[in-house]
Amino acid sequence: MRQIPNQMASRDWGLLVTLSIVWGGSFFFAEVAIKELPPLTIVLVRVMLGAAVLLPFLWINGRRLPVTVKGWIPFFSMGLLNNVIPFSLLVTGQLICSSLVMLVLACLFERPWTLPMPGVTTWLCLIGLAVVSTAFAYILFFRILERSGAANVSLVTLLVPVTAILLGASILDEIVRIQEITGALVIASALLIIDGRVFGWLRPGSSKQA
Repeated sequence: MRQIPNQMASRDWGLLVTLSIVWGGSFFFAEVAIKELPPLTIVLVRVMLGAAVLLPFLWINGRRLPVTVKGWIPFFSMGLLNNVIPFSLLVTGQLICSSLVMLVLACLFERPWTLPMPGVTTWLCLIGLAVVSTAFAYILFFRILERSGAANVSLVTLLVPVTAILLGASILDEIVRIQEITGALVIASALLIIDGRVFGWLRPGSSKQA
C-alpha cells in the first residue's frame, strides 16, 4: 500500500488550484445558464454529459459498469450523497446514477422538452459545466486524492469560493466587497499554515549561504 505524504508536493498544489478554478467556474457557468433554463434541467444536462464524457476513460482503463441491480445500488447512493470514492469507475457510476435521478426530477417538475431552445451562450455554459467543471474536475479530484490523500484534496473546498469570486468579478463584473477580500486572506493564511513550509523558511538556519 502506497504511503500518502502529509505535505503536498508543488505539483499537487498546482493541480489543487486548477481544480478550484474548474469547480469555481461552475458557479459562473450556472449563473449564465440560469437566465434561460431552470435549475433542475441545468443539472440534468451537466451530469448526463459529464457521465458521457467519462465513459471513454472507463473503457480505456479496461473497466465496465455493473450489470445487476445490486451492483448499481452503491453507485446510486454515491450519486445522491456525493461521497469521496476511488477513481474512474466509481466516478462514472456515480455520475450516471446522478443522471438518472436528475432525469426523473427534471421530467416531473420542469418538463425540459417543453422549454424553448436556449441560445449559443447557454449551450456553451452547459458544455463547460459538463465537460470542464464535472468530467475534467472529477479526473483532477481523484488524481489528487490518489497522490496526496483525502485530507489534502479536501483543501479545495477552501479555494473554490475564492476562485468563484475572482471569476465573477473579472468576467461578470460582480462587486468584490471587503468581506470577500478578508475571507480570501484568511483562507490564504490557513493554507500556508496547513502546508507548513512557510515555518521552515522562517526558521533560522533553514536556508544555506550560496
